[in-house]
Amino acid sequence: MSYRFSARTGWDVGESGFAAAIRETRAAGRELVDLTVSNPTVCGFDYDAGAVLAPLASREAMTYDPDPRGMRFAREAVAGYYGGHRADVDPDSVVLTTSTSEGYGYLFRLLCDAGDEVLVARPSYPLFDFLADLEDVRLRPYPLFYDYGWWIDFAELERRIGPRTKAVVVVHPNNPTGHATGAGERGRLEEICARHGLALIVDEVFLDYPLEEGEAGELCSGSAPGADVCAERDEQDCRAAADEGWVDRGAGAGGGSTAGNGAAGGGCGYLSVGERADAAGAAGLAGGEAGDSGADSGAGEGESGACGWRWG
Repeated sequence: MSYRFSARTGWDVGESGFAAAIRETRAAGRELVDLTVSNPTVCGFDYDAGAVLAPLASREAMTYDPDPRGMRFAREAVAGYYGGHRADVDPDSVVLTTSTSEGYGYLFRLLCDAGDEVLVARPSYPLFDFLADLEDVRLRPYPLFYDYGWWIDFAELERRIGPRTKAVVVVHPNNPTGHATGAGERGRLEEICARHGLALIVDEVFLDYPLEEGEAGELCSGSAPGADVCAERDEQDCRAAADEGWVDRGAGAGGGSTAGNGAAGGGCGYLSVGERADAAGAAGLAGGEAGDSGADSGAGEGESGACGWRWG
């Protein structure tokens, strides 16, 4: 008997031309250097295994005491990270998740009904398509263009805002272009979202790895009048052996309390982050300065960054 699964999982999972070329090249015995590897545990770094595993042995983790927002001490570690980026984050506004992907799921469910739209840059991260499908959200692309650097095409972005548009996603710095959203672009994004009543989702996964020193300042502490700020971050920290994320709702007017409660409600439904992961994530954030390489500090980061959204 065959079963009919939901349409949202009807992806084309056949081998792509690129994947076929890699398979054929390896089968021919040729050596390939994979420049897409972002998992620091397979990059040859020499880690202190004792320091990596010690937080997982915390006796506090032996007591099951779930908090839909995550353990307070772990949320304080998140606030401390942002303090290093000169952003004031209240630990009580932080909701921990197991990854950026789960954080996006929280935000899409919080902001969108089935069939609503979210604007995303092109080129950008291909995982968005799958995450949106799982939440019954439609993605509409807005272009980036190259002119001595990458820039947002604001005219096209505004043209693509429709009656079902609920949010704009900005990856800062962008994957794969490396485009960092500057102060001028930030101001225009905030103004557009405020005027149209949209949320601004700022994904700062690569915040600690700009192409140029000082190029990518954090965007989570918004300054737009009437804006309520929320930030999500994913931290895969080898020192802590944890892959954890968070959603942070900052201060401001607009839908702040409702948004924070909505995100925590998602946490109540899943309780996906346990005490051991919280302990490991907190220790990893406290273990090294942002931007240190794993080879230098033993606290190498694979995916790390932040994603925020703000109401207009």
